[in-house]
Amino acid sequence: HDSDAFNRWQAAQTLAMKSLTALTAAARADKPLRPSPRFAKAMAQLIADDRIDPAFRALMLSLPSELAIALAIGSDVDPSAIHIARSAFRKSLGRALKSELERLYESCAIMGDYSPDAESAGQRSLRNAALSLLAAAGGRADITRLREHYVNATNMTDAMAAFLAISEVEAPARVKVLNAFYKRWKNDALVLDKWFSVQAMSATHGTAATVEELTHHPQFSWQNPNRLRAVIGAFAMNNPVNFNAMDGSGYKFVADAVLEVNAFNPQMAARLLTSFEMWRMLEKERQDAAHAQLERIAAAKDLSRDVYEIVTKML
Repeated sequence: HDSDAFNRWQAAQTLAMKSLTALTAAARADKPLRPSPRFAKAMAQLIADDRIDPAFRALMLSLPSELAIALAIGSDVDPSAIHIARSAFRKSLGRALKSELERLYESCAIMGDYSPDAESAGQRSLRNAALSLLAAAGGRADITRLREHYVNATNMTDAMAAFLAISEVEAPARVKVLNAFYKRWKNDALVLDKWFSVQAMSATHGTAATVEELTHHPQFSWQNPNRLRAVIGAFAMNNPVNFNAMDGSGYKFVADAVLEVNAFNPQMAARLLTSFEMWRMLEKERQDAAHAQLERIAAAKDLSRDVYEIVTKML
């Protein structure tokens, strides 16, 4: 049965990728986005099958990432179109599977104390996957559920699931949860890194300005490698739509960071620079903007060997 479920999931993922690449082309051509209902029907059957392990059903609810879609397209990539297409697909899926997802969310609630065993972990994963997809539907009740999930969370797994999902929502509840998370964890360096990184990875409008503000936060330090990864690294590596902004602002921001960090942490600077490694796959305007920043880095004085080797190879 597990083998059969895996084969069905693989077939569904292939269908999802075909739909996502078609939707990306439609978004780029400014045409209406009409996600196929076939994937939702396949998912409804899979996630309703209680014989399948909960952790695997949680995985089934995930879609190919924006990076995976870009790699499937291969060339002349438009990250904004990919993001629009994937967001529309998730919204459509969340609405089409609303009743199934709500059933999963309620049935996977765990009463009693937290337990790290595999069965409980699987149930949490499935419940949080359902929560995330319901949030993508964007209804008022879905946003309310997100905030309540965060408020009622008794463990970091559940709290982070709500925090990640609400970071993609442009609603007053988002700010309230951000502030509550910071107040609760501001004295725990490792958890606070998550607070920084979740904001830096958000695909919402205005994230670039938020990341710039975060570099001036009292708890941010350019000399702290973990905090650098949580802010600059998270933005450069895990926020394709904002890093690849059409106006080139994301490239300039990261290039500025590379040049600054190069002076005292060449290895970190080189790591940040690798966020440009797919620049040749992009469409022409973004290619030119990224290329200009790579040329600027290459021409800078006192480049470390680490940064120099990477930037010259990229060029």
